[in-house]
Amino acid sequence: MNLWDWLFPIRCVGCGKWEEWLCGRCRGKLKWAEQRCPECGERSIGGWSHQRCVRPWGMNGLMIVYEYEGLMQKIVKEIKYRFCRELIGVCLEGIDGFKEEKEGVVVPIPLHWQREN
Repeated sequence: MNLWDWLFPIRCVGCGKWEEWLCGRCRGKLKWAEQRCPECGERSIGGWSHQRCVRPWGMNGLMIVYEYEGLMQKIVKEIKYRFCRELIGVCLEGIDGFKEEKEGVVVPIPLHWQREN
């Protein structure tokens, strides 16, 4: 164990287990999001916009991986306020499409300019 790990130990966001950002048990508690059209909010396949909803300057699609509730709220707060950016990769680990997508983007969580400074 190096000094950095000793000063800032890695603990599971959900249960506090040492040496993992998100243990397997807690990862199982994350609820998959139902994919919806970003324009109308109705169900859609893969989060793509319906043909009738496509707008010239609108989004073609939006994939939401997990519902923003319970443990996911804690994870977002860890990423946003404690700068645990490693959690982004941990949450997306093993999800097909994120490594191969050339146009896919993980959007950062907006931070107040004073907090960012």
